[in-house]
Amino acid sequence: MLPPLLEVAPDAVVVVVSNPVDVITYAALKILGLPRNQVLGSGTVLDSSRLRALIAAHCGVAVQSVHAYIAGERDDSEIPLWTSATVGAVPLLEWNDQQQLPMTAADRDDLAGQVINAGYRILHGKGHQPRRRPRDDANHRGRSLRRGPGPARDGLRRCADTVRAVIEQVGL
Repeated sequence: MLPPLLEVAPDAVVVVVSNPVDVITYAALKILGLPRNQVLGSGTVLDSSRLRALIAAHCGVAVQSVHAYIAGERDDSEIPLWTSATVGAVPLLEWNDQQQLPMTAADRDDLAGQVINAGYRILHGKGHQPRRRPRDDANHRGRSLRRGPGPARDGLRRCADTVRAVIEQVGL
């Protein structure tokens, strides 16, 4: 399906919306032979939207005022990027509105769990029994996204990476 796309649209920016998004994005990049800026994956866009909606409800603000992202592949390996999350211009980790509930670490764990387990709940609602249990957030506190060289990255030259980016007409 991908190579015929280039026959009719050789300058297309390909957006992969499938799971596992990082693996399929990398495969599409290799199959198509396009530059890296023209093959994108968006595996956590929906979960980032879910996170923003939950934060907005907790803080009593409009969802348009919340800026927060989920990184990684969907479900078990994704993590919320709390340190870059904001409500308006206020960093979420500093949110302390006198008229609303503060955002505690336990609240953040609960919201992350709701987002990360949403896929399991949807599948269960459709009658599917997942092979894995939903993630127990108590076992995943303190996870962070590593950047730069180190044991988690050494030797991984042939893989897609999760980063926020500005997308323009020519891709990234």
